[in-house]
Amino acid sequence: MLSKSNFLYFIKVSIAFFILPALGIYLSSFANIFYENISYIGNIIGHQYLMYLWGCLSISYFYFMNYSLLKKIQVLPVQWNYLLFSSCILMIISILLPYHPELYPFLSQCHIYTAFIGTIPFIFITFFILFQLTLSHKKIFRYLFFIFQSLLFICIFIIFYYGMINSLVEILFSSITAILLCIAQITYSPSSP
Repeated sequence: MLSKSNFLYFIKVSIAFFILPALGIYLSSFANIFYENISYIGNIIGHQYLMYLWGCLSISYFYFMNYSLLKKIQVLPVQWNYLLFSSCILMIISILLPYHPELYPFLSQCHIYTAFIGTIPFIFITFFILFQLTLSHKKIFRYLFFIFQSLLFICIFIIFYYGMINSLVEILFSSITAILLCIAQITYSPSSP
């Protein structure tokens, strides 16, 4: 019989390593990965339900993994939990807002702003959590922090090179961040130095 902790471990690993990357790659296969983003694919090409699934699963996963790590490291004030929650709510709202500039110009702009405003705090919280974990002096956390910094640099480079947030950035960021959070959450234990 599968214990509850083994089942949760299986779910965390499956979502981070298989489900999120596979959904992202499948969604992005409907358009040019460099010149379109998943919002375009979901709203204009007509794969809304896949976009909702990918987005809500990604955001929920990010929330629960970050929340779990915030509780474990016990360094951040409780307001960070509210900021994390608000950030994830804004990202969910951005997914639900239609992105179709020709038909809904105002809602499309709201989609862009809520996605941006929701993502920035999430990035800072994840950055700070991974930084705090490096203070535990375990080499794995220094690697995770370095990979997250490199991921941010690569995503920023791609955004400036193509002049937009494209599917490549969305897939890289969501998949690699999910994997890093999964490894951090599984590896970190407050009792170990």
